[in-house]
Amino acid sequence: MPQQLKMWWPEEKSTPKHCLSNGYTLKGFKADYKDKFLQLLNEGADLGSWDEDKLERSILSNALSPQGIFLIEHQDSIVATASAYDRTSPQGEKAGELGWVKVSEKHRGKGLGFFVCAEVIDFFKANGYKKIFLTTDHWRKAAVKTYLKLGFEPEIHDASSGFFGKNYRKIFSGKKFQQNFASPIYPERKPHISIL
Repeated sequence: MPQQLKMWWPEEKSTPKHCLSNGYTLKGFKADYKDKFLQLLNEGADLGSWDEDKLERSILSNALSPQGIFLIEHQDSIVATASAYDRTSPQGEKAGELGWVKVSEKHRGKGLGFFVCAEVIDFFKANGYKKIFLTTDHWRKAAVKTYLKLGFEPEIHDASSGFFGKNYRKIFSGKKFQQNFASPIYPERKPHISIL
């Protein structure tokens, strides 16, 4: 089974400008949104099956919840989401993870994923997080493109990770990454391969 790709936000980078398309509204999580949120998370099979228990364990019990949960609403439905997670290292270095990014299939291609992820980055920065990362699966090519467009940089240790096929060579082609694929939190983890 292929590993997930870890991507890091360069500390000195500014969040790209982002604006929400007409008819969409940014919302913070409230208990009233739980059913609509579950409906979005359960759309398609990409995030697995969700119920209230999994929502509580995976998202709502996080130290940065509910203020770190960002939702986009359209015509009384939740159509996009991304969340901020505290992932402080064992050494005590403050780190945040961007996670559970989802855009409804009917609303893709409108910049909603870019917008909601940028909101999470802004949230981290406003709360003193300098180390920001995410993990994603190799088959989520559109998501990887969005993360690269936002400014995230990949950390790749192993050519068997699923991120070295023809499609990913095209996606990563010509990109210059400041971090050279090394982990800023775990510097002892040296990259084994470079795709540049």
